[in-house]
Amino acid sequence: MTGPSKSTDQKRRRAAVVSLVVLAAICFSLSVVAIWFNRSVMDRTTFVDEVSSLSSDPAIQAYVADTATNAIVKAVDLKSLAAQALSDRGQSLAIPLASAAENYIRAQALAFTQSPDFYAYWQQTAIEVHPTLVSALTAASSSNAGQPTVVSIDMKVSSQYVAYLLSGQGLTFTGAILVPSQASLATVVSSWKLGKYQRAFQLLNRSAAILPVLALLLMGAAFILAADRRFAAEAAGFAIALAMVLSLGVAAIGRFIFVSGVASLNEVPTDVARALYGAVAGPLMTTEWIFFFVGIAIWFAAVAAGQSIFARVLRDEAQRFVYGAAGGRDFGSFGAWVYVHKDRLRNTTLTIFTILVVMLLVVPIPATVSILIWMGAILIVWIFFVEFFGQPVPALRESGSQS
Repeated sequence: MTGPSKSTDQKRRRAAVVSLVVLAAICFSLSVVAIWFNRSVMDRTTFVDEVSSLSSDPAIQAYVADTATNAIVKAVDLKSLAAQALSDRGQSLAIPLASAAENYIRAQALAFTQSPDFYAYWQQTAIEVHPTLVSALTAASSSNAGQPTVVSIDMKVSSQYVAYLLSGQGLTFTGAILVPSQASLATVVSSWKLGKYQRAFQLLNRSAAILPVLALLLMGAAFILAADRRFAAEAAGFAIALAMVLSLGVAAIGRFIFVSGVASLNEVPTDVARALYGAVAGPLMTTEWIFFFVGIAIWFAAVAAGQSIFARVLRDEAQRFVYGAAGGRDFGSFGAWVYVHKDRLRNTTLTIFTILVVMLLVVPIPATVSILIWMGAILIVWIFFVEFFGQPVPALRESGSQS
């Protein structure tokens, strides 16, 4: 093959590698979201665990306490009760007394939400909300055709429980209170607002098992096609980091849309909406940040293994440090072999590391983060091992010093 045609073939090959890496990064980014949606939103156990953790959130505690207080106050005319309990001369104290009673009810409601008993209530609330949320997101229910699926937080149980607690503390009139359901419902979202997104949610849920495999196949094809594995790793790391930045941007926009949409209903405070979004989408954003730094690490390692001026200076400085640690030792034929094959050892290690990282990212397991940390530590030790034993043989070292 002549020089120009060979150069053209190399350019086409690199372009194909870049295209495959970009497609793999897109599939990888979508697979992260799809797996999160399938395992955190659609899975009842995970969803309930994540939302139940909000029982200790001060915003949630204050919101439930205020809602319970308002529901009880609406069910009881405190001013009339105070007026009945006072003589004609003391009627002027009816309003202050009613206000004091309301503050006392609110204090007791807050004490309940801050107690360990509140966790069981909030967990049950999450269990009841989940099937309605799934139906609103995916239009899974065919009942009440043409009617919106409303995702609401029902505070009736907490309101009734607070009334029961108050009756045991002397406010006997609260024991007979029956809080209406509609008086303690907080609408979070309606399926009518999600109508144009429901098909996308359905597709995202179904693709949770397909996208990771597709991303892995595309990334593997890129490494197989690449004549320079280091270049493929460099492109893969950069593409993964960029994809995660875009995903984080989409998640931030999603949070803004969710909080603004909930706030527009004038039923749930914005701090509560942020807490709800953070409980469900927080693990996704944490995962995206982790994968962003993994992508940066892969890209940096690939660049450092290249032949650019920056890479050579970086390796020279690292080698000086390692040579100083080695103390000028001669490792014989083993050291000479490592020195001769140093570039191949670097590139092969980087390729294997990148493939393993991609496999872990597209098919995450509970210990993914711990495994990535251990893999990073092993990679650093391995690079030190290669540089430590792969010192120039004495003849090359002497010729280099003479020149």
